Amino acid sequence: MRKLAAALLISLSPATASAQAYGASAFDQGSISASLGLGYSSYATGGSYFIFGGGLGYFVLDGVEVSIDVEHWFGSDILVDITKVSPGVRYIVYQIPTFHPYAGVFYRHWFVHSDLLDDSDTLGARVGVIYAPGRLYVGIGGMYEYVLDDCEVECGAWSPEISVGVVF
Repeated sequence: MRKLAAALLISLSPATASAQAYGASAFDQGSISASLGLGYSSYATGGSYFIFGGGLGYFVLDGVEVSIDVEHWFGSDILVDITKVSPGVRYIVYQIPTFHPYAGVFYRHWFVHSDLLDDSDTLGARVGVIYAPGRLYVGIGGMYEYVLDDCEVECGAWSPEISVGVVF
């Protein structure tokens, strides 16, 4: 895929709840995070995608999360289905109360379900901040994704990232 699309994903991470309930940080070593996402993307040329995804993360050190995310983009009209698998690493500045900046890197493989188009690989980076005053959190940031395969036009693109979650 030569064009990258931005999607609004809403995620819920219940796995961080027990740590916060006992005074520990949700970002402590040994914590596990899980997410679900829904999204929608459309193109001016026609066609749209309904997006469903999920992820699992593990904090190997305080504030250092390794994760794997999977998204499936259900294409309509002229667009083909796409499945994305993305391992990544993210550091969250957990020492600051309420606002937690983060930065991370990821690799992504795009499985393009078409006989006419090839799969694709990308590398990316993300930055942002998580606002967590209590049981509700909101994250906002951006990511840059660069296509590693043969690329003729616009090999990289910025996309916004928005997340909303509830700690149980």
